[in-house]
Amino acid sequence: MGREAGRVKQNRNRWCAVCLIGVLLCGQGGVFSAHADIPITITATIIEPTCNVTDQNGNNQMEVDFKDVLVDEVGTGGNTGKVSLLLMKVTCDGGAPVGKTLSMYINPTGGIMSYAGRTVLGTTMPGLGIDLTTDGKSSFPLETWTPVVTGTGGLLIAEAMLVSEKVADLKGGAFTSTASMVMAYQ
Repeated sequence: MGREAGRVKQNRNRWCAVCLIGVLLCGQGGVFSAHADIPITITATIIEPTCNVTDQNGNNQMEVDFKDVLVDEVGTGGNTGKVSLLLMKVTCDGGAPVGKTLSMYINPTGGIMSYAGRTVLGTTMPGLGIDLTTDGKSSFPLETWTPVVTGTGGLLIAEAMLVSEKVADLKGGAFTSTASMVMAYQ
């Protein structure tokens, strides 16, 4: 039994040594440690900050009402005519992307006409147009991207001026004009 107990102890020591070597070789960080490569897919959508344009009261549709206008209040030959203010409140949800400026595009949906060598909004009254300006002199070009506001928003003030090349040909009556406006970073 003494000899047998010695062998069991010796086998047990060998067994412990084998286990210890196994742990060292196969355990965490060991030579034979098992690991798996797990592919990671990352997706994202980059969006530019959006801007909201409303009238001064927060309405999405802007209206200019000239009220009653006398024929001699219509601008002609580059002279100033009756002006109504168009106040646009611009609010953006973030800063401008690097290297871009907030710009406006005016698309005349109610027609155009020529006045003083430039294109202005046409109206339902033949020969009568509306010139959109920033200061009574600098027109907003139609169907062209025009820089308007820097930063995250503000109040954009435009002037809508009634114009005609031939005021004497104008007939009395109501008129309308329509345009759509788009603001985007360019």
